[in-house]
Amino acid sequence: MSGTKGNDNVVEVILSGAPSLSLKNSTFKENEIIDFRVSLSVGDLTNIDNYIVELPKNIYHEKIICNLNNEISKLITFADNNYKIRIWSSHIAPDSYLLLLFVCSCLKNKIDNITVLYSDEYKKECYSPGTMTSGEFEKLSTIEHILSKKEICELSDIWNMVKKENSNLRIVQNGIVKSVNYDYFDNEIIDLIVKLKSIRIIDLTYELSKKYYISDSIFVFLISRLIDLGRIEVVESNEVFIKSVVKGVDPNE
Repeated sequence: MSGTKGNDNVVEVILSGAPSLSLKNSTFKENEIIDFRVSLSVGDLTNIDNYIVELPKNIYHEKIICNLNNEISKLITFADNNYKIRIWSSHIAPDSYLLLLFVCSCLKNKIDNITVLYSDEYKKECYSPGTMTSGEFEKLSTIEHILSKKEICELSDIWNMVKKENSNLRIVQNGIVKSVNYDYFDNEIIDLIVKLKSIRIIDLTYELSKKYYISDSIFVFLISRLIDLGRIEVVESNEVFIKSVVKGVDPNE
């Protein structure tokens, strides 16, 4: 596993999708890249010690199993061969931050330091690596943090707590991971609808997603759940569900 000059023996760790696409178009494309196709903010962590995450069928409408064994096997091999492990993360986007915690847990007994880059340190608008261009990746690379063995273990301990709680959802508030249930957002969703009188589901999910930096699919599910519970109602249906208009339900009616 020989590296090339300039970025010798570097393995880039990142979420798949938009984040990895930008990375693979950057000057780091010649480095080893391990991209994780998983949503740790919403996945069931029951089997995570076997590197298996199941995404909730009630949100994604199909059974999705994220088997991370191949990625972890590669990562450990690179670590054993003294590669520099560099993680592209974020302080505010749950999936990116949780990936950092997970990798620290996997490697805490393998390496003495990990390099991490936080997209929001480039600029606040870049809440996750997925919002960045390949050129911005190159600029962010100058703001490296080297996690010590102690810091790696501390982040691993946070991961172990998240894993133990295994809640429905995980968000990040003020830099701290918070495990919450599906009903956590109920009052906020209802209050927002009542304040605006009525709103399209797509606009409501946009407002919530940009505040919490989690997938709009999750908020579509949470809104559907409130409709099923009779706490909000559809007042203008559309063939495309997210274009339907909802309003609050008067509890006195």
